[in-house]
Amino acid sequence: WQSVLKQFCGMTRRADRTSSVRRLNRKYPAIHPGTRRNYRASIAVYLDQSGSVSDSDLEMLSGELESLANRVEFTLFNFDTSVDEASERTIKQRSTVSLDRKRCGGTDFQCVQNHANKNVKRFDGYLVLTDGYAPATTGHNKLKRGWVIVPTGELQFAKPGRDFEIKMKGNQ
Repeated sequence: WQSVLKQFCGMTRRADRTSSVRRLNRKYPAIHPGTRRNYRASIAVYLDQSGSVSDSDLEMLSGELESLANRVEFTLFNFDTSVDEASERTIKQRSTVSLDRKRCGGTDFQCVQNHANKNVKRFDGYLVLTDGYAPATTGHNKLKRGWVIVPTGELQFAKPGRDFEIKMKGNQ
């Protein structure tokens, strides 16, 4: 499951362009404008806070995200029936994050899709860590989506064509 997660992160990159000026050459003393590109993905990760997702599952995903954080910037959110904006935290290069539970209750994927569609300019894609026991979303999804399913769960609906499904293994 780690290789599929790495593939998802590699396929959701954007090229941020910034203008640059080349060092002046004594022989050709004109200003030579150019561009510099930064290929760093920004991915939102929504963590299901229902009781069926265990703390060990959260820690397993956290360890994998921290190893991928050299090339990708992850922004974590907690959700149950609504997305908790106050729980927003970022995993960048050489950083760790705490995954404390702040919510509990049922699971609704529609609030995650609405939040991601609202922040389409901030993120290149999003991951949903869940057990999969909730109804499917309705409407159009504007970003690339990955479902990270815990070892004890399974997705209860047929995933749309461009979505990734990543099934975690229990003992890795």
